[in-house]
Amino acid sequence: MSFMRKHGNKESTINVRRVYCAQFLCSLESQGLISIGELQPIHIYDAFISTFSKEGFSKKIPLFLNYLYNQHILDKNYSTLVPKYATPQILPTVYNNEEIECLLNAVNQSTLIGKRDYAILMIASRLGLRASDICNLSFENIHYDTETIEIIQIKTGAMQVLPLLPQIKIALDSYLLERKALNGSQYIFLRNFAPFLPLSRSAIWSITNKYFNLSRVYTTSRKHGPHSLRSSFASSLITENVPYSVV
Repeated sequence: MSFMRKHGNKESTINVRRVYCAQFLCSLESQGLISIGELQPIHIYDAFISTFSKEGFSKKIPLFLNYLYNQHILDKNYSTLVPKYATPQILPTVYNNEEIECLLNAVNQSTLIGKRDYAILMIASRLGLRASDICNLSFENIHYDTETIEIIQIKTGAMQVLPLLPQIKIALDSYLLERKALNGSQYIFLRNFAPFLPLSRSAIWSITNKYFNLSRVYTTSRKHGPHSLRSSFASSLITENVPYSVV
């Protein structure tokens, strides 16, 4: 872990790799190994077979084995012996413009909760922001002078500058005007009851799911969380002949 930190890996990346390495070492111990120096290819294969997340194992454990070899903890580099595994890629769920409009129209905008939820769904469907980035939106991200929303993406750490579209600005202003009583937090989207904490990713999912159900949009065998709005937005851009590199 110290090695990864030294080489600039993010804490989230380190934590994921730590879990896989710990599971791998526990498997080796259960196979009767007393020392990592006793490692043989059959032990790696048995650990792979017993793991629940084979795709993660096939991606994370080679990094660990390569590290052990480069640090002279193992005299052989077993990283290439880890079986390759990839789960089939399922096509993302896409909703058309009419279905997205039905979703938005299902929100009762006469209440504070409705105004908040409508602003969230507008941002998710019109800009394609991830749920984690919506949760993390703060007042310093909204630039009325340049009419932009500027964030550092949680997942990638990359800067993203998006247009503060007129309909999103109206939705935000409507919510924030009524949310004055909850001022004091730097975050925009808060729980409506004390303690007034920022919404979680699961809360964003629940909000999206709630209005899909109210809208009566057909969701059977289709995903109906915030990420489906992100993929729908990307699909709509492609339909409008926006280059793939831009999307």
